[in-house]
Amino acid sequence: MERVQRILTHPQYKKWLAANVAVEENRIFCRHDMAHNLAVARIAYLLWLEQQGEPAAKPLFYGAALLHDIGKWQKEAYPDYGHETLSAALAEEILPQCGFQAEEQSVIIEAILSHSGMDRRQEIAAKEKKTFAEIFYLADKLSRPCWTCAAKEECYWTVKNERLTY
Repeated sequence: MERVQRILTHPQYKKWLAANVAVEENRIFCRHDMAHNLAVARIAYLLWLEQQGEPAAKPLFYGAALLHDIGKWQKEAYPDYGHETLSAALAEEILPQCGFQAEEQSVIIEAILSHSGMDRRQEIAAKEKKTFAEIFYLADKLSRPCWTCAAKEECYWTVKNERLTY
């Protein structure tokens, strides 16, 4: 997982991650931190194994997870863009520098760009064979421990999430 380590130690990634932490410092809802990123990677990999029955390249899962929310800190400066678009742009900058090949970059960018949007979960869950991006989408949603959240009553996301299943 050398390429994942390159992301984690990349100066720009560390700067962006710190910016995300700073922006969400007083956030009462779920944070887009390293714990969330790692949970998404692990869940996505497990879902992939359940569906495919064979392993895939872990750097794809961890690369996508580490970068999927990395643009959150830019949202205030670019309010017309979704965080997935901002994150994908940053990922496009860093992935080649960390040794990811063009095809791998495309897979990761597609997953980042399509990981938002609660309305797709039931549709994706019903599909027998899911793409990498669809599995990643589900993992991002399943990674949220809403049942333990102190801000559950105020969260718009929790209500939608509770009625959706995988």
